[in-house]
Amino acid sequence: MCEVCDKHFADMEPDDVPIKKATEETLEKFGLGSEDVKESGYDQLWNYFGSSYASWLTIPRILMHAMPDEWQEKMAKLLEEYQDTFPNQPDVGTRVHITDLKGKLIKCPKWLLNYRRPNQACINELRKDSNGE
Repeated sequence: MCEVCDKHFADMEPDDVPIKKATEETLEKFGLGSEDVKESGYDQLWNYFGSSYASWLTIPRILMHAMPDEWQEKMAKLLEEYQDTFPNQPDVGTRVHITDLKGKLIKCPKWLLNYRRPNQACINELRKDSNGE
């Protein structure tokens, strides 16, 4: 860090220091390891997409409704905040094409479309473990 930064952060606890793209030397100075570096929200969202060229995020509604209620509440609030920030959306429509892992177009599995009557067995197969827990 530069002298100005050193003076600014001198009285702060290490957890309070906003570090972005910190060098090993700076991490050492504050007694932190790379696992302690907090990415900005911008970086976290950017990294979520990884090295893909995706311009859109598409999440099946049925799987969002299979999340815990607390998660659904947070997601609804974030979507409302997004909508409030950008009330004048571009005049474009979107269409989702379902493909297999090789990119060949396939029919969407019916259970993914039926959000009114979710197939819990199919949903549970996608969870972290085979027991749906």
